[in-house]
Amino acid sequence: MQSQETTEVLIDTKQAAALLGLSPITLTIWRCDREKDQPRFVRVGKKSIRYSPSELSRWVAARQVAPAAKRKPRG
Repeated sequence: MQSQETTEVLIDTKQAAALLGLSPITLTIWRCDREKDQPRFVRVGKKSIRYSPSELSRWVAARQVAPAAKRKPRG
């Protein structure tokens, strides 16, 4: 019995930026900043960068922030 691997279609920087609502240059800058909490990317050539849509979804989910609780007015 063979195991079946699902191959996800990778998207380029422009498509990833559109999916995240960012400009492509933002992702390019983030890739240069190793300290930045950025989405993981795949280098498929010297100049060819791709992103996994499922990885982008995980990255967004990990950055979700719960709304702050309402505070009672002082007084």
